Amino acid sequence: AQVLLRDGSRVEADCVIAAIQPTVLGELLKTSGLDLSVSTGQSLCQLLEEIKNKSVAVVNISYDKDVLKERRLRGAGYFVGSSENHESMLGMCWDSQLFPEHAGADSARMTLYFDASNTYSSSEGQSEKSLEVAATAAVATHLGVKETPSEIRVNLW
Repeated sequence: AQVLLRDGSRVEADCVIAAIQPTVLGELLKTSGLDLSVSTGQSLCQLLEEIKNKSVAVVNISYDKDVLKERRLRGAGYFVGSSENHESMLGMCWDSQLFPEHAGADSARMTLYFDASNTYSSSEGQSEKSLEVAATAAVATHLGVKETPSEIRVNLW
Protein backbone atom coordinates (compact mmCIF):
# COMPACT_ATOMS: atom_id res chain seq x y z
CA ALA A 1 0.00 0.00 0.00
CA GLN A 2 1.06 3.57 -0.55
CA VAL A 3 0.39 6.25 2.01
CA LEU A 4 0.24 9.83 0.74
CA LEU A 5 1.57 12.34 3.25
CA ARG A 6 0.62 16.02 3.56
CA ASP A 7 3.85 17.19 1.95
CA GLY A 8 3.01 15.12 -1.15
CA SER A 9 5.56 12.39 -0.51
CA ARG A 10 4.52 8.74 -0.51
CA VAL A 11 5.45 5.92 1.82
CA GLU A 12 5.30 2.24 0.85
CA ALA A 13 3.83 -0.01 3.55
CA ASP A 14 2.91 -3.68 3.89
CA CYS A 15 0.07 -2.66 6.17
CA VAL A 16 -1.36 0.50 7.70
CA ILE A 17 -2.60 0.65 11.28
CA ALA A 18 -5.20 3.29 12.05
CA ALA A 19 -5.14 4.31 15.70
CA ILE A 20 -8.38 6.28 15.61
CA GLN A 21 -11.99 5.54 16.49
CA PRO A 22 -13.69 3.16 14.04
CA THR A 23 -16.40 5.70 13.14
CA VAL A 24 -13.76 8.33 12.32
CA LEU A 25 -11.84 5.80 10.22
CA GLY A 26 -15.05 4.92 8.35
CA GLU A 27 -15.63 8.59 7.49
CA LEU A 28 -12.01 9.01 6.39
CA LEU A 29 -12.19 5.97 4.12
CA LYS A 30 -15.54 7.04 2.71
CA THR A 31 -14.41 10.60 1.87
CA SER A 32 -11.16 9.25 0.42
CA GLY A 33 -13.01 6.83 -1.86
CA LEU A 34 -11.39 3.83 -0.16
CA ASP A 35 -14.51 1.97 0.99
CA LEU A 36 -14.34 -1.80 0.39
CA SER A 37 -16.95 -4.54 0.08
CA VAL A 38 -16.70 -7.30 2.65
CA SER A 39 -18.03 -10.86 2.68
CA THR A 40 -21.19 -9.91 4.60
CA GLY A 41 -22.41 -7.77 1.69
CA GLN A 42 -21.86 -4.58 3.66
CA SER A 43 -19.12 -2.09 3.01
CA LEU A 44 -16.16 -1.72 5.35
CA CYS A 45 -17.32 1.81 6.22
CA GLN A 46 -20.77 0.52 7.21
CA LEU A 47 -19.19 -2.06 9.50
CA LEU A 48 -16.90 0.53 11.07
CA GLU A 49 -19.86 2.84 11.73
CA GLU A 50 -21.58 0.06 13.71
CA ILE A 51 -18.72 -0.26 16.19
CA LYS A 52 -19.56 1.68 19.35
CA ASN A 53 -16.97 2.79 21.83
CA LYS A 54 -17.20 4.20 25.33
CA SER A 55 -15.37 7.08 26.89
CA VAL A 56 -12.83 6.14 29.52
CA ALA A 57 -11.62 8.35 32.33
CA VAL A 58 -8.12 7.75 33.64
CA VAL A 59 -7.30 9.10 37.10
CA ASN A 60 -3.68 9.08 38.29
CA ILE A 61 -3.23 9.38 42.06
CA SER A 62 0.07 9.91 43.87
CA TYR A 63 0.90 9.71 47.57
CA ASP A 64 4.02 11.01 49.31
CA LYS A 65 4.29 7.78 51.28
CA ASP A 66 3.96 4.16 50.25
CA VAL A 67 0.33 3.55 51.21
CA LEU A 68 0.34 0.21 49.38
CA LYS A 69 3.34 -1.22 51.22
CA GLU A 70 1.92 -0.04 54.56
CA ARG A 71 -1.16 -2.17 53.88
CA ARG A 72 0.91 -5.10 52.62
CA LEU A 73 -0.67 -4.83 49.19
CA ARG A 74 1.44 -6.43 46.48
CA GLY A 75 0.72 -7.03 42.84
CA ALA A 76 -0.36 -5.18 39.74
CA GLY A 77 -3.84 -4.06 40.82
CA TYR A 78 -7.16 -5.46 39.66
CA PHE A 79 -10.08 -5.19 37.28
CA VAL A 80 -13.67 -4.82 38.46
CA GLY A 81 -16.07 -7.29 36.88
CA SER A 82 -19.12 -5.94 35.11
CA SER A 83 -21.41 -7.80 37.53
CA GLU A 84 -19.84 -6.00 40.50
CA ASN A 85 -21.57 -2.85 41.68
CA HIS A 86 -18.68 -0.38 42.00
CA GLU A 87 -20.33 2.53 40.22
CA SER A 88 -18.38 3.04 37.02
CA MET A 89 -14.90 1.91 38.10
CA LEU A 90 -13.33 -0.53 35.67
CA GLY A 91 -10.06 -1.25 37.42
CA MET A 92 -7.04 -0.04 39.34
CA CYS A 93 -3.36 -0.39 38.47
CA TRP A 94 -0.67 -0.03 41.15
CA ASP A 95 1.92 1.79 39.04
CA SER A 96 4.52 2.18 41.80
CA GLN A 97 4.63 -1.59 42.25
CA LEU A 98 4.77 -2.34 38.54
CA PHE A 99 7.34 0.37 37.81
CA PRO A 100 9.17 1.13 41.07
CA GLU A 101 11.87 3.04 39.19
CA HIS A 102 9.24 5.69 38.29
CA ALA A 103 8.21 6.36 41.88
CA GLY A 104 10.18 7.55 44.88
CA ALA A 105 11.27 5.00 47.47
CA ASP A 106 8.58 6.03 49.94
CA SER A 107 5.73 6.96 47.62
CA ALA A 108 2.86 5.29 45.85
CA ARG A 109 1.26 5.90 42.47
CA MET A 110 -1.84 4.27 41.06
CA THR A 111 -4.10 4.62 38.05
CA LEU A 112 -7.85 4.13 38.25
CA TYR A 113 -10.03 3.55 35.18
CA PHE A 114 -13.68 4.61 34.97
CA ASP A 115 -16.43 4.22 32.39
CA ALA A 116 -17.01 7.90 31.63
CA SER A 117 -19.53 7.44 28.83
CA ASN A 118 -22.54 8.54 30.87
CA THR A 119 -21.55 9.07 34.47
CA TYR A 120 -19.21 12.03 34.02
CA SER A 121 -20.66 13.77 30.97
CA SER A 122 -21.30 17.15 32.62
CA SER A 123 -19.12 20.22 32.12
CA GLU A 124 -15.39 19.48 31.99
CA GLY A 125 -14.39 21.06 35.32
CA GLN A 126 -17.29 19.51 37.17
CA SER A 127 -16.71 16.06 35.68
CA GLU A 128 -13.01 16.17 36.56
CA LYS A 129 -13.83 17.07 40.15
CA SER A 130 -16.42 14.28 40.39
CA LEU A 131 -13.83 11.83 39.04
CA GLU A 132 -11.30 12.98 41.64
CA VAL A 133 -13.90 12.39 44.34
CA ALA A 134 -14.87 8.98 42.91
CA ALA A 135 -11.23 7.90 42.63
CA THR A 136 -10.25 8.90 46.17
CA ALA A 137 -13.43 7.26 47.48
CA ALA A 138 -12.59 4.04 45.59
CA VAL A 139 -9.06 4.00 47.00
CA ALA A 140 -10.47 4.54 50.50
CA THR A 141 -13.20 1.91 50.13
CA HIS A 142 -11.24 -0.75 48.26
CA LEU A 143 -7.80 -0.33 49.85
CA GLY A 144 -8.51 1.41 53.15
CA VAL A 145 -6.34 4.40 52.20
CA LYS A 146 -7.65 7.47 54.02
CA GLU A 147 -4.61 9.71 53.43
CA THR A 148 -4.96 12.73 51.17
CA PRO A 149 -3.19 12.25 47.81
CA SER A 150 -0.30 14.58 46.99
CA GLU A 151 -1.43 14.78 43.36
CA ILE A 152 -4.43 13.79 41.25
CA ARG A 153 -4.62 14.01 37.44
CA VAL A 154 -7.73 13.29 35.37
CA ASN A 155 -7.86 12.53 31.65
CA LEU A 156 -11.08 11.87 29.75
CA TRP A 157 -10.67 9.78 26.59
